[in-house]
Amino acid sequence: MKIHKLVPSWVGAGALVLTCAFLQWHSGAYSSDVSGNPDEAAHVVSGLMVHDYLAHFFVPRMASWPSNPRTYAEAYYAHFPKVAIGHWPPLFYVVQAIWMFAFGRTKTALLALMLVTMAAAACLLMHLARSICGEFAAFVFTLAFLLLPIAQQSLYTVMPDALLALLSIALMIACGNALEGKQRWWIACWVLIVAAISVHLRGAALFPVPWIAMVLARRRELFKQRILWIATALTLCVAAPWLLFTHQAGSLRFASVLDAAVSFPTHAFWCLGPILFVLCVAGAILAPYRKQPRWAAVTGMLLGTWVFSSLAIVPWDDRYFVCALPASIVLATLGLRSLAIAANKILGGPLQVAVFVPTVLVAAVSVVQAFPLERKQNLAYEPLVARILASPEGIDPVYLIAGDALHEGDFIASVAFQDPAVDHIVVRSTKALAVTDWGMNSYRPRFQSSAEMAAALNKSWVSLVVIQQDCPRPDVRMLRSAMSEFGWQPVPAQSNLLVFRRSAAFPAGKITVDVDMGWTLGKDIQASP
Repeated sequence: MKIHKLVPSWVGAGALVLTCAFLQWHSGAYSSDVSGNPDEAAHVVSGLMVHDYLAHFFVPRMASWPSNPRTYAEAYYAHFPKVAIGHWPPLFYVVQAIWMFAFGRTKTALLALMLVTMAAAACLLMHLARSICGEFAAFVFTLAFLLLPIAQQSLYTVMPDALLALLSIALMIACGNALEGKQRWWIACWVLIVAAISVHLRGAALFPVPWIAMVLARRRELFKQRILWIATALTLCVAAPWLLFTHQAGSLRFASVLDAAVSFPTHAFWCLGPILFVLCVAGAILAPYRKQPRWAAVTGMLLGTWVFSSLAIVPWDDRYFVCALPASIVLATLGLRSLAIAANKILGGPLQVAVFVPTVLVAAVSVVQAFPLERKQNLAYEPLVARILASPEGIDPVYLIAGDALHEGDFIASVAFQDPAVDHIVVRSTKALAVTDWGMNSYRPRFQSSAEMAAALNKSWVSLVVIQQDCPRPDVRMLRSAMSEFGWQPVPAQSNLLVFRRSAAFPAGKITVDVDMGWTLGKDIQASP
């Protein structure tokens, strides 16, 4: 059997799916909360909101909820204040909602969605890479892709990263076919770009890919096609609202753009590791763009991510490399083949051996670098929320969570999962006890003393307070003092949390909770059970 046929396609695809399943299971994702990233809870609650909005038309007890999508979203946010639609585009949440209708409104179902998405991305990546240096090398490099920390995190967190990776691979294939003369594939290219931008603004990294690819492939005649310019204009119309109206646009300075551009290769080095990085650079330099224009689309994806990351107004996060990650793997296989051909000319011997030996080295290094495998942290809010909802104090509907973004989001998502009827209201300390903006760039406590805070809480409808014990923020420290000094009763909880239940009588009248949304909506929104 030839070396490049050591791993038949169907065997390799099955092994990649099993690898995805093992990595996700080993991470502890199914026994953990949605605490893999501060944004994970926002993505989960947004998906739950879209699902619940569509479902409420068929649930009699929720018939009183508004049918207007924006009004519904405001009401849902007042109950579970972690909704992020509007700040982020909606397609990822629509996908989540459809998936949950088919497989259940559970965290397990959403993790299965991440598994299927990443497994599909891996199989598609192997399909793209195998035409370069055979089945075996394609399998090994795709395995290396899955073992990278970014890919592992995309498996155990409910985030749009896996879907962006899948769309980026699909775009490389579609754009490659279009560059090689299959004109109908241009339609698929722009559909994929619009889809990526509709998943997350980071999908804008796909926008310049066709143009960069045409330049690299020296296909100047394509610039005369009107359809490309029309498609570009339509794509900009889709992307512009998220830039202009969702607090993601900001002023760019030449120095900051230059600094981000210069630092991108360093970030890429640490994301890929030294061997894959060197092979990727070699592939980008040595790829035969004129003879095989499809590889220009691959390099275009890497360069498009570079451009986007340079213009981003937020600090670097390794997740920003997710669109370029599959392209980097394909370029690494191109680099491997180019270097193997050069070595073969110098040393002689079968070309397959020249490819096989460094491929085995890549496999060994990737496995070694992957250990210890990624583990998802668990804040253990799910069992706490289940116990609260089953206890007498769970009857009272208003809870206050005080902590950092990870703790607040995790608690809110746990309540949202376990309260499909949306009977409860969660109040965030960053909304009720402090005045902040979305990014916590401005912050001030609302109260001057713990006594003032305790008095305000006693006049509110808050029945249960959950506090992250090690949160250093002034309003949280003040809340800890208020609970201890002014009669709130402690409830047993895990070591990293303090939980208190109300001892004072509730105020008279109907239960209502106001949420300060002045910095985004210019008004307060109100919730009632």
